[in-house]
Amino acid sequence: MINARKLEIDKLYQKIDKIAKVGRDNYINYHIFVDELVRNGQYSLLVETLEIKYDILILNLDVPRAKKESWNKILFKTLSTFQELHKKLFKDKSVYQVGPDFYKQLPRAKVTIIDTKGSGAELEPVISDGYINSVKVIKPGYGYSASASVAFTGGVISASASVQVIASKIYSVLITASGSFYNKDPKLGVIEEIEVYKKPIPSGATRELYQQLSENKTMQLVATIDGATQSATFSVWNIDTTYDKNLNSLYSSAIDYLLTSV
Repeated sequence: MINARKLEIDKLYQKIDKIAKVGRDNYINYHIFVDELVRNGQYSLLVETLEIKYDILILNLDVPRAKKESWNKILFKTLSTFQELHKKLFKDKSVYQVGPDFYKQLPRAKVTIIDTKGSGAELEPVISDGYINSVKVIKPGYGYSASASVAFTGGVISASASVQVIASKIYSVLITASGSFYNKDPKLGVIEEIEVYKKPIPSGATRELYQQLSENKTMQLVATIDGATQSATFSVWNIDTTYDKNLNSLYSSAIDYLLTSV
């Protein structure tokens, strides 16, 4: 049997989540929404929803304080639309951010035997500061031909090596080129956000409130490749697209620019 109260709580949670996904500047809409619940006699439903869905207790708080304290806690537990887009973008492009710096996430270093006949060999690359210095033969395997070779994965510049096969087994691997950035993610550069206001902000209005009311703000991104002295600016803004999607699109272009360095 469907629990009617549970359905009400789930429905209210979806509305709160939608408001919170817009971001911190949307607190005005949240306050208005809570006031509507109070007028409609649904404050107790809000109390239950916040406790069940967010582990937030407001029962003993007055309404103004409950709105302020619960909003901050709701934001902490909510991924905004931009955060969700950002997370997917980083995953798709295999990058991550530490402070202002962006890095390319590379797969762990691996060395593989290439041969149509043999099997069972296990090799382990020995790496120092991103360079492959040598390769350990953990298991020699069997049935390998004299033409067996190796392939390295995980670096920016690929390493190379020759293989010595004795009695159909992998005896040794001699490094001929050490490659670079093995098990060491390369720093791509930095991306700086610059707020752009299309019209002057009226005196007495905070930037956040004015943006909330007028949708006046856009954003530019300035991307600088690590070690470079010049930067690239990304500012294409589609007025028919949401702020979050516009900003995510700028980040996609800026990251692609940084990735040209690897």
